[in-house]
Amino acid sequence: MNKYQFALRFDVSECQLEQGQLDDLLFEAGFDDALVRHSRKGEVQIEFEREAENAFEAF
Repeated sequence: MNKYQFALRFDVSECQLEQGQLDDLLFEAGFDDALVRHSRKGEVQIEFEREAENAFEAF
């Protein structure tokens, strides 16, 4: 198996949720293996490192 690293970035500046609420929702949605970063510009970056047979499976 190979390790794959990837990140997803979202603009949540218009979202009415607080950072903690967003983190909880991501965790409950199955992103418990992710590192979540918040920026002051209203961006969220979700970083992953997963082992899989190929990049498609990791994603």
